[in-house]
Amino acid sequence: MDAELEFSVQPSTTGQQLFDQVVKTIGLREIWFFGLQFVDNKGLTSWLKLTKKVTSQDVKDETPLQFKFRVKFFSGRCVRGVNPRSDTADVFLASKAGHT
Repeated sequence: MDAELEFSVQPSTTGQQLFDQVVKTIGLREIWFFGLQFVDNKGLTSWLKLTKKVTSQDVKDETPLQFKFRVKFFSGRCVRGVNPRSDTADVFLASKAGHT
């Protein structure tokens, strides 16, 4: 499932605020397995730090800033705690694609 969403990021926007906007928009309730990834200025993939301002992180300087919503934590036991079918499917599809 690929989709593009666009959000406004202000200089004061934290990673947590951006992440909250994303999960609210897609209607995800089981949020603790997921995170936002970005490519840094060295071309390396990094996780967005939720406690820091988005613009203070080493996000590749491009317009618009680009992030990928990915499974951050996955274990075989986590799916038992996921309630809605759509959330379970999201976890399965992301792990199957190798995005852990």
